[in-house]
Amino acid sequence: LTLKSSVASASLSSTGGEDEECLRITKLVEMEMEYVADVLAEDSKNYHAWSHRQWILSTVNETMIWKTELIFVNTLIKEDIRNNSAWNQRWFASHYGKKVPLSLENAIVEIDYSLEAATIDPYNESPWRYLIALLREQRNGTKEDVNNNNNDEFGKLLVKCEDKICALKSTMDEISACACLIAAYIDVLEMKNDSDSFEKAACLAQELGTVHDTIRRRYWLMRQKKLKAYSMK
Repeated sequence: LTLKSSVASASLSSTGGEDEECLRITKLVEMEMEYVADVLAEDSKNYHAWSHRQWILSTVNETMIWKTELIFVNTLIKEDIRNNSAWNQRWFASHYGKKVPLSLENAIVEIDYSLEAATIDPYNESPWRYLIALLREQRNGTKEDVNNNNNDEFGKLLVKCEDKICALKSTMDEISACACLIAAYIDVLEMKNDSDSFEKAACLAQELGTVHDTIRRRYWLMRQKKLKAYSMK
């Protein structure tokens, strides 16, 4: 039997041998996950291994396996905080493989995790992009909230992230300025959606385009122009 058919047969089973079958499937899943983990130990960015691992998780789709996967990717991120594949897997596991926004409570957990990682290595783009993706997901959720129940909480979350970013930015001088930190700061300011924040974000975008990230000069100056226009509305 394939793993998929075995899981399906176990979930449909209602006979006295259900416990035995579940144990067999559990063992099969553990063996397969261990095998993929061994592959990733040799090549932590192996696309095929990650794809297969995600298939196993989605096929089994039990709460415990998702929680175990978060522990697994946390170990990989601690070993190599710049392992973008592990960050991608953390997103997949934290969302249980679904394209559904996290609850505010779970989002805060992941946001705190990304901020902690960014503090350890602020020049690593992965936690910053993870953070901004989480915030944008929450922002989109508040737009769909007709009663505006979560708008205040989202606003507080943005302020919290801004404070953390500013505190970290203040430890850097002009020479050691971090482009990916400033880029994340621009995104946070833009999500605050007020004139002062747009104006501040526009200044930072100009700074990136002319000083810290000149290879993307045209992109940042385009962002600056748009943010400046928003600030004048």
